[in-house]
Amino acid sequence: MVLPNGYRSSDGTPTSITFTGRLFGESAVLAVARAYQKATDFHRRRPPLETLRQTWVKERQEKKE
Repeated sequence: MVLPNGYRSSDGTPTSITFTGRLFGESAVLAVARAYQKATDFHRRRPPLETLRQTWVKERQEKKE
């Protein structure tokens, strides 16, 4: 199970956290993921668009060089 856990301060790209479990242990993994999501607000956040735009522009300029 992969859930969002924020954004990189350097370029604004999203980061995530992965929960894994035992074979046929889906219910435990889902319970942990649900508890994590209830305890945080990362799943409600949106990326900082200005930072993403700056990163996109920088990458385009580097490709042209």
